[in-house]
Amino acid sequence: MRPNKYILPNAPNWIQKNKKKDFEKFLNYFSHDISLINLFFNEEPTITNFQLGENSGTVSINYNKFIGTFEFIYLHHQDTWKEGLEIYFEKGYLKLSLPPAFLKNQPSKIEIYDQKKSTLKQIPEIEWSWSFKNQARDFIKKIKKNKVDFSSAKDSLFDIKIIEKIWKKL
Repeated sequence: MRPNKYILPNAPNWIQKNKKKDFEKFLNYFSHDISLINLFFNEEPTITNFQLGENSGTVSINYNKFIGTFEFIYLHHQDTWKEGLEIYFEKGYLKLSLPPAFLKNQPSKIEIYDQKKSTLKQIPEIEWSWSFKNQARDFIKKIKKNKVDFSSAKDSLFDIKIIEKIWKKL
């Protein structure tokens, strides 16, 4: 049974009342994408633009040495799920395609194109597995070994800081 009111706020106070559910939805759907971007680039970007439509949007992101775009759309069926990260370089690219989170036994896909080596894509073989199960196993393993988690609270706070910077551009 879902509660009929929020126990904690679903958005910061500075978010317009009519956008609070949109903020909550964005946070729920795309916070892990922002985290993935932050993992790859490890610097605080400048957000120059945020366009929010009814079911999609774009974010213009400026880093010190390049600019990027985060595009998103709310697709509600795993057959149409498109999630990942594409990084284009002067002479190649890296493309990471992620399966729907709740889809079992579907691996991520990685494509690497290096113009210096060949004109063909290199696609590493990845074992079929379930990301949520792997995450849970890894979490338990780290607790048993008393190791620091890969994603720290500091990283999560940084992700939220970037998400708030995005929403302040609305």
